[in-house]
Amino acid sequence: MKDFISRARGGLALLSAIVLLAVLPLLGLPRDWILYFFLFYIYLAMANMWNLLAGYSGLMSLCQPAFIGLAGYTLVIITWSGLSFYLGIICGAVMAAIFAVLISIPVFRLSGIYFAIGTLVIPEALRIVFFLWRPVGGKLQGGGAGYMIKGVGGV
Repeated sequence: MKDFISRARGGLALLSAIVLLAVLPLLGLPRDWILYFFLFYIYLAMANMWNLLAGYSGLMSLCQPAFIGLAGYTLVIITWSGLSFYLGIICGAVMAAIFAVLISIPVFRLSGIYFAIGTLVIPEALRIVFFLWRPVGGKLQGGGAGYMIKGVGGV
């Protein structure tokens, strides 16, 4: 029974966080506050990824920034090409998942410190690819400086 209650509390907390993020733009709060709330939840998701990998499986993977960055770049490229923002989110998640599966094949053969080093190389290589490879961004040159995407509704 205690396990059910703790799961219900976790689900209730997640549901309340989603409702809070959906209602924030309607409350008339300054845009900075909304940005800080979104950043807080992004960092919370990243910490949760780290907890699942290092805490439960004991693997010290340093590859999560590559997956997040690849999803972000995919989102930007999709939205700048004129397609829907929501389609960009889905495509970014799918692209990151495919990349993670492809990367996991050679990386899971490593163990110990070699696993950590192998996963440290991947985000750096992806950063260099997006920073230097012109066909990836086209008019989005200089990706290391950041991109602006078109807003969705009032957000």
